[in-house]
Amino acid sequence: MINLITRYQNKLDQGFENRSVIAGKSSNRFEWTGAKTFRIIHMLPAALNDFNRRGSGNRFGVPQDVQDAVQEFTVRFDKSYSGTIDRGDNTQQGMLKKIGEWMKLQDNEVVIPWFDAMVLGEWAHNAGQVITASAALSASTIVPTMIDIEVAMNNARVPKNERFCYVPESLIKYVRLADEWRYCDNLVNKMVAQGQIGTFGSLLIVPVTDDLFESDLYLLCARKDSVFAPTQLKTANLYEKVQGYDGPVADFRRIADACVSWAQANGVVAVVASSAREAAPTVSNAGQITVGSGKKVLYTLDGSDPRYSSSAVLITATATPTHTAGDTIKAVVLGENGKFTSDISTKVTTS
Repeated sequence: MINLITRYQNKLDQGFENRSVIAGKSSNRFEWTGAKTFRIIHMLPAALNDFNRRGSGNRFGVPQDVQDAVQEFTVRFDKSYSGTIDRGDNTQQGMLKKIGEWMKLQDNEVVIPWFDAMVLGEWAHNAGQVITASAALSASTIVPTMIDIEVAMNNARVPKNERFCYVPESLIKYVRLADEWRYCDNLVNKMVAQGQIGTFGSLLIVPVTDDLFESDLYLLCARKDSVFAPTQLKTANLYEKVQGYDGPVADFRRIADACVSWAQANGVVAVVASSAREAAPTVSNAGQITVGSGKKVLYTLDGSDPRYSSSAVLITATATPTHTAGDTIKAVVLGENGKFTSDISTKVTTS
């Protein structure tokens, strides 16, 4: 009998370094520290009047107080981890393990992927505009869909700079294979082929790994000023000596979240599977809002967007809000369990 030797290598293998795909691609115009819940005031527009040249009063119309609504945002996620390397274990493993290297591993393989997936998901589920696709995108549909995103943004008067289009790696191949790319600048083709940010029209293409997207989310385009990804707290501590442990201890904490700016929500466009989008609710002339079984509906009476407004009211059964004729009711069906929120149903009541 021959007994062969098993030997461990005297160095640890390491995974790939990772970098957040959304880093530098969200707005920092607000300060997100000092509280858990924040409110952002957004002014509402008013209708135009016909100027009355012969009027005896104010010829511009009766001055009305400028109305506003409030978007409320609560930072929800408080994530952490902790680890230690026992000195006895490490001594008998040739002192291979380094706590600092383990923290880098955690950052690359756990923290950054979680943060990116959370942020992209929040942006997609709160997108101001949603385009539905009856089937998964292909080489023949990817570019027309990207043009649809551009058209949607252009029609909403979204500025044409800093429009980041996040594309899963499984669809990047279709972008590269699409006939339309042969008419693009060779440099752009080269950048996309290398997995870097390329440009298609006004869209800056950002390839992302498939695991960062939900299965029913195909594309996501977000202008920088339209989205937020605040990190309130990020701490990483390394202790060489901790009572009760013989060896270094590391711990990490991050308080973070993501949201879409109500005022600039049309700068976020998600392309999702048709089957994953909730149908819009029905609102009658008398103001009755029909709620399907198991559905949740948000509505407002002040003209604000129920998806973002702090004045939105949640109902889970068919109801008729207290109102007067001429009030404007806006309502949406909330997306839950992987579904995406419906279009807004708007009704000016007549009774």
